[in-house]
Amino acid sequence: MKDWLYPLIRIVCILLTGVLFIVYRDTWANLLVILIGALFAVYGLVAVIAYFVRKSRKEPAGFVPVLGFGCVLLGLVLMLKSKSFVQTFVYVAAALLIILAISHIVRLVMLHRHVKLSGWFFLAPAVALVLAALALWNPMKAAAIPFVLTGVGCIISAVSDTLGFVLFRRRQKLLKEQAESLEEESEEPITINIDNAQ
Repeated sequence: MKDWLYPLIRIVCILLTGVLFIVYRDTWANLLVILIGALFAVYGLVAVIAYFVRKSRKEPAGFVPVLGFGCVLLGLVLMLKSKSFVQTFVYVAAALLIILAISHIVRLVMLHRHVKLSGWFFLAPAVALVLAALALWNPMKAAAIPFVLTGVGCIISAVSDTLGFVLFRRRQKLLKEQAESLEEESEEPITINIDNAQ
């Protein structure tokens, strides 16, 4: 395999991942919830099957696997109602963020009575309050933001990797040319003038 092929494949994979994260940002949150639901369902199903297999072999099976049934049920709900689960999660997270931001602003106002604070101290909770309000306004867009940021990060990483790869290849070529020129110089016969040496 050529020494440039592996970095090139890595760059293309990272770039495609970033593009897919950005293009399909609205579906990634649903797919992630469906995947988590499938994992819960498989885990619960294995526990339930193991219970009935032990019971059929007349081995001590323990209690009825309520947790296993619960995991199967939760997994099915997550897989079938993934969009509503994402919306509910975003609503709860946004509500908690609003409460946190308001309490932070209240604490800063109370602290401002005793100590003079710059307006910059209020910037972070105000931004958090605005972001939470936007998340409540459109929860699916809010759920897609982490995937967009991940996609942008992947694209930046791919571009940076490409630049590093190109610079490394140029440097490698330059070093090879310098090594070849040194070899050519060392192969030339060395002539010593005896008259000048005396």
